Amino acid sequence: MRSVIGEHRSGRDRPLDVLTIREGSLLLYDDAGRVDLFDRATDPLELVPLDRPDEVARLRDLLDRQREQFVALGATLGRGGAIELDAAQREQLEALGYLLDEGDE
Repeated sequence: MRSVIGEHRSGRDRPLDVLTIREGSLLLYDDAGRVDLFDRATDPLELVPLDRPDEVARLRDLLDRQREQFVALGATLGRGGAIELDAAQREQLEALGYLLDEGDE
């Protein structure tokens, strides 16, 4: 079964705050060390964390290995820099919600 990794960063210059891994209907959140496991098939709103230590350990191990790869890749590639967007590119990205209008900052 394939796993899907998600990441969230609350600020441009901050480390990853929340990592998730989803495998089938199971979803594991790692929020700065606080870990919760949910079954989206039976709990789509993620209200009741599951008490399945073996599944948590297995998914957390996969997530930790992925996090190590993120760090190694970042060390290899370095930090990305700013790019210049032309007006049309900026407008398209703003329309899609990826950029704030300069007046909104």
